[in-house]
Amino acid sequence: MVEKMRRYQRIFGIVLLIFLAACTPSINEDDATLVRLDMTFDGYLNTATIVTVYHPAGFDADGLKAQVERFLQEANVIYSAYSEESELYQVNLKASDEVVSISPELTEAIRISLEFAELSNGLYDPTVLPLVLLWNIDGSSWFTGGTVPTQAQIDAVLPLIDYRQVILDQDNQTVTYLTPGMQLDLGGFSKGYVTYQIYELLLAQGIEHALINIGSSSQMTIGTRVEPFNNPEGTPRFVPQTEEWRIGTKDPFDPIGIAPAIGSFGLSNKALSSSGSSQQYFEVDGRRYHHLYDPFTGYPIDNELIVVQVISEDPVGIDSLSTLAYLLGLEEGIRLIESLAGVEAIFVTYDKEIFHTSGFPSFSLFDTTYRVGLKQ
Repeated sequence: MVEKMRRYQRIFGIVLLIFLAACTPSINEDDATLVRLDMTFDGYLNTATIVTVYHPAGFDADGLKAQVERFLQEANVIYSAYSEESELYQVNLKASDEVVSISPELTEAIRISLEFAELSNGLYDPTVLPLVLLWNIDGSSWFTGGTVPTQAQIDAVLPLIDYRQVILDQDNQTVTYLTPGMQLDLGGFSKGYVTYQIYELLLAQGIEHALINIGSSSQMTIGTRVEPFNNPEGTPRFVPQTEEWRIGTKDPFDPIGIAPAIGSFGLSNKALSSSGSSQQYFEVDGRRYHHLYDPFTGYPIDNELIVVQVISEDPVGIDSLSTLAYLLGLEEGIRLIESLAGVEAIFVTYDKEIFHTSGFPSFSLFDTTYRVGLKQ
């Protein structure tokens, strides 16, 4: 039952997040030239992936689906920290004992992750996997519950969390860990990077309208939104529009993802990453314990935020950036995003306040129990 619920939550939550359409005028049948292809893949990178493509009739849909799945398989073999067959898993087993040769893809992922760690003075730390495994919080923990580790357990793990003990040789493409038992978790990088790679694959195939989602945290859109044309006697068809896709912000107080979106904003040919405590958490005595950890204390970060959504023109590293913005908290998180060109964000608090950076796209609020403001 729990596994079925996990899968439902992964897939349904994604659909709610992205498929919002605005009202549209009457549609001319001659303009309805596109056919919809839905591709769903579960299990790669420890999450669900949904890719929705709108393509001309006669397009090789089966061939495209095979290409996307093949790419996800290849990414899983490199970046997964949980699959014994993956390159990262094997590096985590060996790098404390020897210098390990790694692929160019893994070299780049580690390089970017260490850069974000340096930028944040270690608040964002990709060596956090021992803490992740100790707390064992996932998308079903809000339902199944969890156990707070003892202070002794946390103290035993904390010496393993230090990105400065990862020695990456970019020229020779090798890595070693100076502290025995260290483990890298590149989940804060890999989903956004893989989302971008799928985006590039679709563009190379001539796709002009698409939605890409990996988990409930990493999204990209291609082109403008489309509208359905009522075609009861044949395959449903769609008409390209001139407006951006409308992206819904999920209700962060609904972990399973069945509540209506609290608002929406426009997005076209940009990346979106969401980080927060709205899905992977459990509560004990009224306190929420979630999956984004303070590497200095070993406990989940404790601030006023429940979710952060970051938009960027450059998708590489956006997952790490949204995680860092969440870890920094409202004031410092906004200050960080405002300092970066081509990046905007919204911040949602536990008090149902929504703050956004100065250049964030127009946000349409649906749920009046929330309040929208601009933090200066």
